[in-house]
Amino acid sequence: MTVLLAALSIWFQARLPDTTLSLPGAPQVSRLSPALDPRDLPADLPRGAVFLHRVHRLGALLPGLAVLNSHDGFDAALTTGSNMPLAERLRWHEPERAELERASGLIALPPQQDWGRLLDALHAEFGGQDALLPPKDSEVRRMALMDAMRPELLEAVAANGVSVYITGQMRPAALPTARALSLGVIALGPPPHRTLGAASARAGASGRLSKPELHGLWWGVTPLLLDVRPAALPDLSPVLRASALSFEQRGLPMWTQDSLTPERLNAQYARGQGYLGCLESQPVAAMILIQKDSHFWPDDPAGEALYLHKLAVHPGWQGRGLGAQMIAAAILETRTTGRPWLRLDTAAERPKLRAVYEAQGFQLVREGQMDGWPIAWYELKV
Repeated sequence: MTVLLAALSIWFQARLPDTTLSLPGAPQVSRLSPALDPRDLPADLPRGAVFLHRVHRLGALLPGLAVLNSHDGFDAALTTGSNMPLAERLRWHEPERAELERASGLIALPPQQDWGRLLDALHAEFGGQDALLPPKDSEVRRMALMDAMRPELLEAVAANGVSVYITGQMRPAALPTARALSLGVIALGPPPHRTLGAASARAGASGRLSKPELHGLWWGVTPLLLDVRPAALPDLSPVLRASALSFEQRGLPMWTQDSLTPERLNAQYARGQGYLGCLESQPVAAMILIQKDSHFWPDDPAGEALYLHKLAVHPGWQGRGLGAQMIAAAILETRTTGRPWLRLDTAAERPKLRAVYEAQGFQLVREGQMDGWPIAWYELKV
């Protein structure tokens, strides 16, 4: 599977706003490699994209690779501190952020209620641990996931009912306090370097990352990177109809169900104009790109633009930035055809919908009535 570099960048920026594309690369990538520093990456790194915490001498160290970079967001969200994606993946209950002096993390209830079963779950996820201090009582009540290990931190979480403390590295100076409080401690240790296939958070392993707290970087990331591909128009119908029904049920009708049947789509649009966005081969988003829109843009010269129609995300996947990835795919397709503009029309009375397009850089051309509906026309110079 390959994903668009632009879509990858949009995904990271939505979650880590300080993400920047430090070096451009190929427009599509199929490998993604995380590291704190470019010098941590293996010499035989496959071509693709790299996500870094620190950037130094990029051109010399990573020639030809696309490089995405985040610093503050990386520290705030992708360490063993307040790592909500990890909590979600391991099905921890009631996770709450814990902000202590010079440390952050979360406190949660694990589904495993005893020490042995908790270790088994962590071993299955991480492939082992770096160091352990078993608790006096094997019952696990609450646990803390923290980005540091100091005596005062152990005391603070123990006062909050925590019986197991999970962190990156075992700190010997804090062990007497842990024993006095009867806490179990799990030090996850440095994870293996992973070069990821775009559809998998498990592909490949060579070298090591230098920061033990880097666990969880890709949990929740690659499952939300769309594979946008051309599709037969009838194959768009289930996603379009599900999305339209969702808007209708919220009192925001957009398209009628009859207009979205396979037969109507085939009748209205030409072959080769449909696209699906897929997650693990499951269609979750759809759009149509046409080369001439005589109805809404009758005065446009031929070959000047592509026109975006029927952009939709399945209601089960809305609110996760997938629409922005579809737009990124539309932008790439427009550039590929050599056209300078991507244009669309949308309902003028839908401020949230308009905000989606404006956030991607579309500029308002005009507003007016069309077929009895208030319409807003937008365009984007690609």
